[in-house]
Order: sequence, then structure tokens, then C-alpha cells
Amino acid sequence: MRRPVDPQLEVIGSSILGIVQNIQQDEIRPFILKHRLHEVDPETWYPLTSFLGVLNEIGEAPGGMSNLVAVGMAQIDSLAQDLPPEMKGAPLITFFHLWDTLYHQIHRNGEIGSVKAEQVSPRHIRTVHDHFYPDDLSYGVAYGLTKHFLIPKSHFIVSYDPHTKRMDEGGDLTIIDIKWEG
Repeated sequence: MRRPVDPQLEVIGSSILGIVQNIQQDEIRPFILKHRLHEVDPETWYPLTSFLGVLNEIGEAPGGMSNLVAVGMAQIDSLAQDLPPEMKGAPLITFFHLWDTLYHQIHRNGEIGSVKAEQVSPRHIRTVHDHFYPDDLSYGVAYGLTKHFLIPKSHFIVSYDPHTKRMDEGGDLTIIDIKWEG
């Protein structure tokens, strides 16, 4: 079950740009306009409730799952472009550990939950989510991180843990597994 959202919580505009600049942008534009997030300044803080309103409406609309995954992937596309040169070639788990750090840096004014990552085996990373965002958005971020930062031409699978009730289904946590070969 998701925690209640403190109305004082804010998210930085650069994080919101993922909903504006993604491959499904035509389908989600009406939601962006409704919540007045069509002109986002990357340096300005916005109410988290507005951002979540857009994401929740996207998720409930036809095609919601693929649209939320696209938004999550777009957030990583943006991050990957600004990556410092010394980070190129870092192990995949490094980027998954950074997820929680970045998550806390893009929010302010309250408790936001977390994203924890662990290396289960040499080719298996597990993330545990306890936050406000829809599960499919987190799935898109996990997919985007793996696509950008795993060794090129590796085959990988991103999946929800089938033994855990996800937050979107009323559970307390969402667990996402990333496994690969190569």
C-alpha cells in the first residue's frame, strides 16, 4: 500500500521532463496539459502531487503500462546523456545503487521512501521499491538503466517478482529483478 503524499513534497523539473520528452509523448500530452506541466523548467521545483496526478492518469488510461515504461526509460535517456566520462564502463550495480541517491536528490520537503538495490548474483540485480511512483514507471527506469549501462549485446530480462504483491496491487513493496547473460 502506498504511503500518503505530503502536499509539501516537491520534485525538481528536470525529473518531470521525462514525461514530456518520451516516445509516447503524443498519447500523454492531454494529461500533461491538464496538470499544467507542459512548460517545465528543469531548475524549478514542482508539487509532487501534480506530477503523480499525471503519472496516475497515464497509468489508468488505455496503454498506460507502456506509456509509464516509456516515461521511465526517457528519464534514463536524459541521465545517460549527462553522464560524466569517469562513469562510463562502471559496473551495472553502480547505477542501480545511484538510483536511490538520485531519487532523494530530486525530491524535497518530506519523506519519500526509497529504492534499494542488491547484487543477488553476478548476473542478477534486485531492486526493492517503497515510494510514491507507479510500478511501471520504476520498471521503465530499471529497463533503461540496464539497456544503457549493461555490457553491449548482453541479453537481459527485467521482471516483477512473481512472489510479492506489488504496490500497484495493494502490496507494501515492489520488487523488480534484472537478470542477464553474457
